[in-house]
Amino acid sequence: ENNLEPINIMGNMPDGSGIDYPSGICVGSSGELYVADKSKHSISRLYKGIVKTIYSTPRSKDGSLIAGEPTAPTVIRLNSLGEIVVLFEGDGSIRKFNERGNETLLLQAGKIEQPTDIALNSDNTLFVLSTQKQQVYKVKNDDEFVAYAGTQGTSTTAMDGVLATESFLGEPVSIDFDSSNRLYIADNVFGSIRVVNPDGMITTLT
Repeated sequence: ENNLEPINIMGNMPDGSGIDYPSGICVGSSGELYVADKSKHSISRLYKGIVKTIYSTPRSKDGSLIAGEPTAPTVIRLNSLGEIVVLFEGDGSIRKFNERGNETLLLQAGKIEQPTDIALNSDNTLFVLSTQKQQVYKVKNDDEFVAYAGTQGTSTTAMDGVLATESFLGEPVSIDFDSSNRLYIADNVFGSIRVVNPDGMITTLT
């Protein structure tokens, strides 16, 4: 609230519709919340006390998850059209949903090794971070991507004023864009925020 007191937005949720393991959250233009539940393998929309399930991983009659379906949603982003872009940690796929839950595959499972974060620029282009591979990738289609920042070479130096694909990223853990399409990368090893300008050059913010 305006006085900085927290509000429990789930206090009036119906029985059985609570969030067990909130693993990702984002806010829509009207203040609605989208929450990923890693335990329930679902995406929910919360607004004015009303809960709507956008997606839930299909299950068999016995309640077990159906093999091959995406599981463990973590990161959620909204694109400029209000569509929900979700990273599924279970299979590493990235999918897009509209308000009705209709699904579009943005990146196939297993294409990028252990994706940990995603970001969208102003053109709704998808970028994916792999902490394991120490790189950020630009997704061209559901089967194709290119390196955008970080290098797999032998260098372990975080360089500034070079192409982002020529600089080492120690342990990148989070990415996001600003309104000028600059990519920000949080790096745990160097305790720094790296910035990639639209021309592909990388610098250190702090």
